[in-house]
Order: sequence, then C-alpha cells, then structure tokens
Amino acid sequence: RVKFGLPLSEAFKDNVIPVQLLDMLIYIARDGVTTTDLFRRPGNPTDTKNILKKMADGRDVEYSNYNFYTLASVIKKFLLKIPGGIFGIEAENQLLQVLNINEKLLQFDAINKIIRSLPECTQHLISLLFGTWFRMAHHSDHNSMSSESVAKSVAGSLFHTC
Repeated sequence: RVKFGLPLSEAFKDNVIPVQLLDMLIYIARDGVTTTDLFRRPGNPTDTKNILKKMADGRDVEYSNYNFYTLASVIKKFLLKIPGGIFGIEAENQLLQVLNINEKLLQFDAINKIIRSLPECTQHLISLLFGTWFRMAHHSDHNSMSSESVAKSVAGSLFHTC
C-alpha cells in the first residue's frame, strides 16, 4: 500500500519504498522521459483519483493503461502530500542555504552531506526522482524539457517552503 499524506518514515514501511510507487517511478523513468511537457501538464483528474485510490488500497495498477501526464500527476500528488516535503523543513532550509555558498565544490559537499543525513529510503526516492528528471533534460530534443523547464515543473513538489 502507498500511504499518502504521511511522513516518509511512516509511509515507507520497513524503510522501503512501496512497490507500486517504485514501479511507477521506474516505468516513467524508463518509458516516459521523452514525453513532451511531462510533470508540466496535468493528467486526467478522474484517472489520477482512480490510481491514487488503487495505490492506497494496495491494489495493482496497470501503468500502461494511463498516459504519462496522469502518472506524473500521481507522483506530484504523493510528493505534495508529504508533511514538510521530501527533505523535511530543516534539510530543505539547509539546501536553500547552499545557494549562498560561492564555490561549486563546497556546494556539492554541502548537498551531499544533507542528502546523506536523510534516511536511506528517502535517498533512494530522491535518486529515482532526480535520475528521472535528469533523463528528461537529457532527452530535451524529444520532449522540449530543458533542465530549467524540468526544475520549474517539479520544484514546488520538492520544496514546500518555496
């Protein structure tokens, strides 16, 4: 079951990403990254509600029956419902403070330290998300999604204080 609206420590039983959420992220990362405006356009609201209900009930979802916009909307809803966001308020503030560091290597070290301080399952989720978004930006010639447009499309889902 995917538990929406809970801190990740409670939503991820035994420190593991629920299979349905993991499979959806992998499906999008593998097959959806060339979709134009993914994470930018809303999905079908009725289908989104149906998927959310199935996931919350622990039922299987056949992802190929839905368009990628709907699946991305489900991911965004999951992220938006995490109290304090995926990073938590403190780590989110620390990440935003990294912008004040002038040297890139020091920024990288600070970001690495912050992410490594998070629970392993959260690190895994972040890795899947950022990997997907990197692949989207890498395929910008197919999907018209530059790294800047990807960032604008997902920033609100990640950084709740912004």
